[in-house]
Amino acid sequence: MKRPGVRSPRFDREAFVLGVGLGGAAIALGLLIAWATLSAPAGPSSSTGFTTAQRLARTLPHSVQGQLALGLAGVFVLLGLVAVLLGLGAVMKHLAARRRS
Repeated sequence: MKRPGVRSPRFDREAFVLGVGLGGAAIALGLLIAWATLSAPAGPSSSTGFTTAQRLARTLPHSVQGQLALGLAGVFVLLGLVAVLLGLGAVMKHLAARRRS
């Protein structure tokens, strides 16, 4: 039952869009990293470049590199899920406040 003179709370559209948008982007990036890691050919790279990043990458075994990449992908997916759930939480918060007023 609505109380007289009490306005319905406004929906926080920015929180919803930011949560779902950044969450979706983080999930997509995590899935892209995981896909690239799992579908990459086995063995060393045929590149002849000697940048600092390539020298550092050569010091780690390929299995460790794959585990680190998959771990990073998992972190991105989990952060994306948290962001999406926070965006959906803004919707639930709005609906609960609207039901009370």
